[in-house]
Amino acid sequence: MKRWFNYIDGAFKSYSSKKRAILNPYTGKKIAEVTDSDRRDVEAAVEAAKKAFESWKCTSSSYRSALFLKFAELLEKEKKNLAQLESEQQGKPLIRALFEVESSIENLRFFAGACRILHTASPR
Repeated sequence: MKRWFNYIDGAFKSYSSKKRAILNPYTGKKIAEVTDSDRRDVEAAVEAAKKAFESWKCTSSSYRSALFLKFAELLEKEKKNLAQLESEQQGKPLIRALFEVESSIENLRFFAGACRILHTASPR
């Protein structure tokens, strides 16, 4: 049985001790357990996001592009596993889940390119 936790500030953790079962809607079988996040989890995630934004807003478009491409590459390597998880979690046909994962990968690649051509100024 897989157990999933929140990913906050670079680590898998949870402040809430409550768990929630994830069921395959087709079979009714329990396939995983996740944290049932509470206010403390949300507040920690918001604070981590605010902290991360301070450095992220200063990154170059080429760096962001490279990160999107790396993320797409990692998803590509795991696309069959990700599609299987999505199929089980949603109760949808595996071929549909695989299409969705591949579409996500293509979106990341598109935005990796878009990062390099957008020229906007943001207040610091």
